[in-house]
Amino acid sequence: METTIVPDAHLAHRHLDEQFERELGRNHRGEIPAHLLEQLARYFDAHANDMMVTYYARKLLDKFWRRRSPQRRERMLRVLCASITHKVVLLDFLSRMRWRDAEWMIVRAPGDCSVWEAIARQEGYTRANSIHRYAHLFSEAEIVRAYDAAQAMASPFRERSLAAIYPRVDEAAKDRILAVLLQELAGTSWEAAAQLKCMFHMLDPERRTRVVQAS
Repeated sequence: METTIVPDAHLAHRHLDEQFERELGRNHRGEIPAHLLEQLARYFDAHANDMMVTYYARKLLDKFWRRRSPQRRERMLRVLCASITHKVVLLDFLSRMRWRDAEWMIVRAPGDCSVWEAIARQEGYTRANSIHRYAHLFSEAEIVRAYDAAQAMASPFRERSLAAIYPRVDEAAKDRILAVLLQELAGTSWEAAAQLKCMFHMLDPERRTRVVQAS
């Protein structure tokens, strides 16, 4: 049975909850069948722009999926990654789960569901904000890709993205990032000023002196 697609994420969640209950029963606490996980993926895609969609999805899984294990969680991740189009919604969903190994699951995600692949499909501040939020989860290879992409972004998205990547790059790249931010600061970029203020505590004394002199 297909999920009833309705424009409201809450009503769609109720439809999906009813379907889970019909097929699994009220007291189900074991494995979730693949076809129902695929329905969940379609729910994510249909309401990808609704901020509440991950909250409703968490409620659904908490109701029907108590007996979890790393193997079951990894299976769920594989099924959802194969089914969902808006990967960043799944990334947001996983990062909000109350599992101790939620971040481990994100790192273990299949290649087409990697942190960077999910973010790379976004644009503007949406992508810059996602880089800010998930930069600590990037693999070394993803840091390189994120750094290259951030340098090519337009201002002010470039400043926000580069500042987020700063703690994860080598000293030479740190100098290049700082140079970009100071150059934009000279051009009265409010984003560069805000990012330099936030990252000031991460700078060594020499770099702090450069920022102070440029302010």
